[in-house]
Amino acid sequence: MMCDDVSSRLKRSTPTCAGASEVTEPGFPLRTGFFGSLLYWLTVYSFGVLKPLEGAALVTTIFILHGVAADLTGQPIDFTYPLALMLHRVTGVPMPGQPPKRRAVTPSKKTK
Repeated sequence: MMCDDVSSRLKRSTPTCAGASEVTEPGFPLRTGFFGSLLYWLTVYSFGVLKPLEGAALVTTIFILHGVAADLTGQPIDFTYPLALMLHRVTGVPMPGQPPKRRAVTPSKKTK
């Protein structure tokens, strides 16, 4: 969305940003923000297990541990992918960037 706005203001015919936007095809940053916010909301407001400052500390600690683990292993670690995959399978919505599964079409039997 931001790329479209910048492109229109610069009067360019081609978009200034390549690829799909983060809103239409959410990746790791948007999923991380969503799941971090969800964890905070569940632990602080929904279940009332933690105080607001403790909930924020928990989410921040998880994000810091993720960054340290990714740096130590040298691999991109995406802890949100299994959660997003589960959420998409339950709802029947395909993951962004993957084509939707098509059902096999079977011919109907003609009745006389």
